[in-house]
Amino acid sequence: MQHVEWKEEYLLAMSQLDNQHRRLVELLQEAYRLNEEDAAAPESNLSLLELIDFAAFHLGYEASWLDRNGYEVPAAQRRGAEHLKRQILRIQNHYFKGGQDRTEKILSFMTRWLANHLKG
Repeated sequence: MQHVEWKEEYLLAMSQLDNQHRRLVELLQEAYRLNEEDAAAPESNLSLLELIDFAAFHLGYEASWLDRNGYEVPAAQRRGAEHLKRQILRIQNHYFKGGQDRTEKILSFMTRWLANHLKG
């Protein structure tokens, strides 16, 4: 699976959001690295949960930040962000159910989501 790498083209010139976007990339890379080393290790599980948690936090923070700073966010985009947030939380729930393929599915989803989020 292709990893997401940080690119300068992702910069928004909004330091708080840029820092969170960089952190999301770092967390995703760390989750992949730890999963490849030992998917059953506690560190791998914690890394994956940290990624999921931070992604959900980021979506809420980003919407709030845009509101506070006078950016108009179309209703469709708000609904899309809320839908993504719910998807991320469902993934977290799936993780705790312990499916055999849970880590790969979560990493795959998070990679696609983050790549689209940074480009969009």
